[in-house]
Amino acid sequence: MEGSVVLEWSQAGGEEQRRGLQMVESLARDARSLNGKWELIVCGAPETLGARRSAAVRAAAGGDDEGFALKILEAPEPVTSTPASLYFALKNYGASVAQGKLLVFADSDLRAEPDWLSAMVDTFANPEIQVAAGAVYPQCGNWYADAVAMFWFFEPRSGRSGVRRTPHFFANSVAFRREIFERHPFPTLAGSNRGACAFLVEELQRDGIPIWVNDAARAAHPAPAPGSGFLMRGLSHGRDNYLAYGPARTLARFAVGVGQAFVRPLRRYAKLGIPVYEIPAGIVAGLAYWSLHLLGLCAAALTPGLARRRIAA
Repeated sequence: MEGSVVLEWSQAGGEEQRRGLQMVESLARDARSLNGKWELIVCGAPETLGARRSAAVRAAAGGDDEGFALKILEAPEPVTSTPASLYFALKNYGASVAQGKLLVFADSDLRAEPDWLSAMVDTFANPEIQVAAGAVYPQCGNWYADAVAMFWFFEPRSGRSGVRRTPHFFANSVAFRREIFERHPFPTLAGSNRGACAFLVEELQRDGIPIWVNDAARAAHPAPAPGSGFLMRGLSHGRDNYLAYGPARTLARFAVGVGQAFVRPLRRYAKLGIPVYEIPAGIVAGLAYWSLHLLGLCAAALTPGLARRRIAA
C-alpha cells in the first residue's frame, strides 16, 4: 500500500521540539520498513517551521530514498489566517498535497511506540475498514503528569492488541482511506480549536462509515505544559464546547467532568502505576481543570469576541 503521513508541527522549541524530532525519526524509520512508496509531510506555520527547524526535521528523518520521501511545507497565508483552528487547518492542508492512498495523521508532541505506523497500516488489510484510530494513552513521569493522567481524556495504556469498533477518535492518531477523507475532511469551526473530531464522527455515522481502533498502535501523549499551558487548555476547552454545542450541552459536560474528576483517579491510579498517595493530586488537578472549563464557557457566553482572541490553546 502507498501512503502519506501528515504531521502537524506546532512545537516552538525546547522539550516540545525535541519530542517533535523524535516523532519524525520514529515515523521515518517505520515508513521505510513498509512496502510501497511512503511520504512524510511535515507542515506548520512559517514562524514554527523556519530554515533552522526545517533542517533539524530533515536531519531527523534522513534522506529521501526509493521507498520514502520527506516534504516540509510552510503553510500559506490563507491556511494560517483561518478564523478556525490552525491545528485542523494544517491537517487538511497537509492532506491536500498528499499523494498516498492511505492518509495517516499524527501530532508532533506524541511519543509513538515502535511500529506504531506499521500497526496503523496493518489495520487496513481488512478492506471493510475505512477509518481507524490508534490507542493514545497519557504519559506519566512526575507528580504533575501523574495528576493529569488520572483525570485526562486518554485511557491508560492497555495490553490489548486487537482491532475493535470505537465511538470516537482523536485527530492526533487516526488514518483514513483517501477517498473517505476527501469526502469528509476535518470541519472548520470558527473561533474554536476543538470539536472538529466530534462533528466529523457524526458525519461519518450519517454516511454509514464505522470507526475502528487498533490497540497495537500505541502512542503516549504528554500533559499540557504546567502553568499557562494547563490554564489555557482548560479555558479553551470550555470556550470551544460552548461555541460548538451551546450552553446546555456544555454545562452538562462540565457536570460530568466534575464527577469524573473524583471517580477517574480512583479507577485509574493502579493501571497507570501511580502511588495511591497521589490520588488527591489527581482529584485537585481535575477539579481545577473543570473550573477553568467553566470560566472558559462563561467568557465565551459573555464576551465571545474577546474569548476567541485571548484564549489560545
